[in-house]
Amino acid sequence: MTQEGFDFKLVQTFDEVIPALCSERFDVVVPTNMCLPADEIPDLVTRLRQECPEVGIFVISGWTEIKEEVLLRGGQFHKAPIPLQEYSFRVKNIIARRRKEITNSIISFQ
Repeated sequence: MTQEGFDFKLVQTFDEVIPALCSERFDVVVPTNMCLPADEIPDLVTRLRQECPEVGIFVISGWTEIKEEVLLRGGQFHKAPIPLQEYSFRVKNIIARRRKEITNSIISFQ
């Protein structure tokens, strides 16, 4: 991901995500089934939406049965595995869309 121009931090557990987001600025969180059990991923999406609404969420998982729940809770989903080029493209689009939403919300209050 460094080759694609991203800085990233890897966390291993559900409990590490929110503190990491509170201590540093991140544009996107990418939960995967390699780090979290499938049944915890939708709950993480909900928690992130509530506690860090400015962060984009891009779930990558082989467990496609969680896709609808992830989408309903405000995340994006892609079935694992994902080619690096597609991953990079999707993350860049999420970042651009989140920044546009933030800019639009700032403009609407001026």
